[in-house]
Amino acid sequence: MLKAVLATSSHSIDAFRQQHRLIYAIALKILRVYMTLTAMNFGRIAAILPVQDMEVAQRFYIDGLGFTKTFQNGDPVGFIILKRDESELHLSLQPRHKAAPFPIAHLLVDDANAMYALCKQHGAKIIKGVQDKDYGLRAFVFADPHGNRIDVGQRLRV
Repeated sequence: MLKAVLATSSHSIDAFRQQHRLIYAIALKILRVYMTLTAMNFGRIAAILPVQDMEVAQRFYIDGLGFTKTFQNGDPVGFIILKRDESELHLSLQPRHKAAPFPIAHLLVDDANAMYALCKQHGAKIIKGVQDKDYGLRAFVFADPHGNRIDVGQRLRV
């Protein structure tokens, strides 16, 4: 009987040690992932809009919406970086581009009504008119000359 108890105890201790090592290994992996995620800094992220005609896109975004070209690449130009205030937008020449039926970028502004008027003035197609949303934004959606939909929002004061 004593032999059976000792054998069972030994087996239980070995099983406990094995479970403990497994739990410890899992905890270490979780800690490594957590440390990686919390220690990593994110830089900027910029939308890349496909355009069928770079000249048309430049007229709309630079001449119409007031962006500044900060970089271009290719001959003919196939890629451009545009900036205005805190916003950065990349244009990529894609002659066979078919626009998505949903917004592909979100632009936060301090005056949605002024942006709406600017978009209309420069020929943007208004997809959704200006509305105050229950999530705290005055918002609208427009499509650029290539059909790219951009959701525009202004924070509402509470």
